[in-house]
Amino acid sequence: VAIASDVSGSMSSSLTGDYSVVQCSDLVGLFTGCLVKKCRELPIVLPFDNDVREDIASRVYEKETVMGIARCFGAHGGTSLSAPVEWLIRRRESVDYFIAFTDNEEWVGRPFIEAWMEYREIAPECRAYLVTLLPYRDYPVPPEMSDVHFIFGWSDAVLRYITTDPEKQMQEVMETEI
Repeated sequence: VAIASDVSGSMSSSLTGDYSVVQCSDLVGLFTGCLVKKCRELPIVLPFDNDVREDIASRVYEKETVMGIARCFGAHGGTSLSAPVEWLIRRRESVDYFIAFTDNEEWVGRPFIEAWMEYREIAPECRAYLVTLLPYRDYPVPPEMSDVHFIFGWSDAVLRYITTDPEKQMQEVMETEI
């Protein structure tokens, strides 16, 4: 499992509105901490802004608690959603799941989709889950990409979605009476 956590400057924005004290970076930190502690094998943690922030990743691995991990996150530079994928490509690192958390910004480096197409050659069975915390659905979603799952907006249902097989989800939908 690779966990790509956005630590760019825009992650300081409020998660639920102007009056919220919860920032996107708070949720990303908590969710990353939960995944690190839940995975059977230690995941690859890839905090990113303009590039992968290995300094933040090393601090994450030193922490013993979810809250300790969450405190490693903050808001820094620009946003390159392709940076964690590029990191995996450079190291020819194959993972089964790529889970990314962002606030809906991508403006540094090449587009994620372009990097992902190249990464498919290294890990053809990998599934990507891109969790966009803010509910703006303006990211172009190519319908032919069945291995990339786009999630727009945050809710606790995201956890169930990521951990349930997509084919089983489709079967549940087909069996639902309207």
